[in-house]
Amino acid sequence: MKIAFVSNSHGAGPLLETALLMLVERHDVDRIVPVGSAVRDVESVIVGRQRRFPDTVEWTAPGYPDYVLAAVLEGVVDTPAAEVERTQLLSAVVRPMNGREAIEIEGRALSVTQPGETEADTPIVVSDYPGRHGVEWRGGRIHICPGQLKELVWDEEPASCALVAMAEGQLYVGFLDLYGDLLEEAIAIDPR
Repeated sequence: MKIAFVSNSHGAGPLLETALLMLVERHDVDRIVPVGSAVRDVESVIVGRQRRFPDTVEWTAPGYPDYVLAAVLEGVVDTPAAEVERTQLLSAVVRPMNGREAIEIEGRALSVTQPGETEADTPIVVSDYPGRHGVEWRGGRIHICPGQLKELVWDEEPASCALVAMAEGQLYVGFLDLYGDLLEEAIAIDPR
């Protein structure tokens, strides 16, 4: 199972959209969890894609010129079918976590803390704090921050997201750039 986390987007739809598509197409993630400001921004990205690439667009429809422009700018020649499929895939894979919900990855419990919520009692917690990608061990728990997606480089921090996966019986987190490459070596995060 591979779970990705995106956060700190602050309305930067194009960067967030690039990250989401990279995660599903290059890393074949099972679930993408938005954190912090990315929660509402992910919804906007998906709605925006549905408007740009609806299933069908009649040439008499008021939105037809917008579709043609989007199709040309994004290199879609005949049909938006591939983009429609991408949007449907994003809709299926992007799933926010609510309240004190936890994800189990082969016996390891992981939760997300959204702004204004208290932390769930899990050994691994993901949040948008402190805004820079990384892992901290605090209070006997592992805290993961996916990084930021508000600018390509913000305060010397590159745009990034986090990918948590099991490899060789060990849980790892890697921080990816927008191309899907690791920013640094993946970090083992086994709370056992």
